[in-house]
Amino acid sequence: MKYLIILCVTISLLFTSSCMFDEDLKEYPLTINSPNDSLLSADFTITFWWEHIIEADSYHIQIVRPSFTATEIMLLDTIMTHNMLTYTFDKKGVYAWRIRAQNNKSETPYYVRTFTIDNTIDLVEQELLIISPRADFATNANSIEFKWVALQAADDYLFSVQKDNAEGEYVVEPVLLYSNNYVLDNSISVFEEGAYFWTVQARNSLPSKTQKIERTFFVDRTSPGTPGAIFPVRDTALIIKTVNFSWERYDDGAGTNVYDSVFVLKENVSGDFEIYRRIKHTSIVTETTVTSLVSGNYRWYVQSFDMAENASQPSVIAYFSIE
Repeated sequence: MKYLIILCVTISLLFTSSCMFDEDLKEYPLTINSPNDSLLSADFTITFWWEHIIEADSYHIQIVRPSFTATEIMLLDTIMTHNMLTYTFDKKGVYAWRIRAQNNKSETPYYVRTFTIDNTIDLVEQELLIISPRADFATNANSIEFKWVALQAADDYLFSVQKDNAEGEYVVEPVLLYSNNYVLDNSISVFEEGAYFWTVQARNSLPSKTQKIERTFFVDRTSPGTPGAIFPVRDTALIIKTVNFSWERYDDGAGTNVYDSVFVLKENVSGDFEIYRRIKHTSIVTETTVTSLVSGNYRWYVQSFDMAENASQPSVIAYFSIE
C-alpha cells in the first residue's frame, strides 16, 4: 500500500509539472509584423514575420492561392520553431496565409492575412534567392549545379564564374541564361582545385535588374594526410572509465579546413569489434575526452576529413582495455 501511495503521488507530481510547463495558448495574442494585411506588393519575395510567444514550441504556417475558401494550390504547409520566413513566389496574383502558435497542450486561433503581388515587372526591389551551392561551399566533385529561384518578371539571367575572385580569369565567361540553373562540368570547362567566384543577376527588358549576387566556392580533391594516434598506446590497460585520447594531425594547409574524428570500437560477445563511440570535431583539436566507458577491450583510431568531404586514411589502430 505504501508503495502504491508513493507511485500515485509521483504520477500526480509529474502530471502537475507537465501542465505547468505547457501554458494554454488560447488566450495569447499572436502579433504579426509583416506582411500587412491586404498588402499590394511589387516584390515577388515576401518576408513573413511575427512576434515570438515564449510559451509556444512552434508555429504552423500555411500559404495558398488565392484564398482558403477557394484554394487553387497549397504553396506551403509547414511547422517552424523560429519567427521569420522568407518566400519567393513565381506568379503574380492574390494569396492568403495563416499562422498559429502551438505547444503540446494547445494552440492559438489561426490568424489569416491576404496580400497581392501586382503586375509590375520592375526587378529593382526583388531579391534573387540562391538554392545551390550555399555560400562558401566546398566540394570534391567534378560537376556543380548552380541554381536559384526563378523570378516571374525576369527575361534572362547574367551568369559568370571566375578563378579566385572578381579580378580572376573567367572559367565561365558572362553568359545570358534563360533558365534558373547552370551546370559546371569538367567535361565542358575544366575547373581545378582552388577558390572560385561566381555571380548571377536577373534582368528584363523594362529594362530593370536585380542586385548582382556574388558568392565563392572551393574545389578540393586532395585527401588530408593520415593522422597518428598517440594515447592510449597499444595494449594500454586502464582502470578508469574516462579516457583522454590524443593524436598528431598532418594538415599541410593547402586545401580546405581539416577536422578529425575519433572512432572507439568495443569488443562484443562474439569477439568482434563494433563502433562504440564516434567523436566528430568541427574545430581544429588534437585531443578529446571520452567518459563513462565500461569494462572491456577496445580499439581506437583517428581519421581526418576536410570541408569538401575528402577523408584521410585511418591512423594505425591502437588497443586498450578497461578493467
